[in-house]
Amino acid sequence: MAGTHDTSVRSYRFYTRAPAPGAGPALTVNFSDCKLVFIDKEDGKTNFVSQGIIISNDSLGNEIQFSFDGVTVEGDLMAQETMNFFALRRKHIYLRGQAGAEAYRLWAW
Repeated sequence: MAGTHDTSVRSYRFYTRAPAPGAGPALTVNFSDCKLVFIDKEDGKTNFVSQGIIISNDSLGNEIQFSFDGVTVEGDLMAQETMNFFALRRKHIYLRGQAGAEAYRLWAW
């Protein structure tokens, strides 16, 4: 079939956002309250190591911080800022807000 390039390599996808009913956990001021484990959206059970991550702070006025170990602050996202990480191999990420309840979106693949 022309244009079809099937491979044996599976693509994994993860997406979450908050606040939204049934979506990711709401942010608090503690990393331990928002640990996002990258589980494939398609099968809902396969934990995978990311190749890239995008974090978007949709808050209108507060910062969001992220960590890979739940302790060390790896970076800050200012209000309405988005960060892209490529070739970043992680299985999870922790987020926390400046005041709590900040809106965010996160993609991993």
